[in-house]
Amino acid sequence: MKFYNIFFSPTGGTKKVANIVAKGTKLDAEEIDLIKEPDKLMKVNFEKEDLCLVAVPSYGGRIPSAVTDITDRKPPEAFLRSKNIILA
Repeated sequence: MKFYNIFFSPTGGTKKVANIVAKGTKLDAEEIDLIKEPDKLMKVNFEKEDLCLVAVPSYGGRIPSAVTDITDRKPPEAFLRSKNIILA
């Protein structure tokens, strides 16, 4: 099992929350910063036993279009291979 800490944090607040949650799992996490390394997400092959923490800010109940632009490039079934997802 691999643990991925995936976050989009323009001001650092969302990353801070994601890291607190990740630390609480007591697992070693591979960080995927969607601002610094947006293409890194495309290279990950999620497996069904992997754990994914996904943290993005919400503006008026909507996530930033920069995040959906990134996730739309990866087929939905690639994300669904991991059955264990934490949203923050």
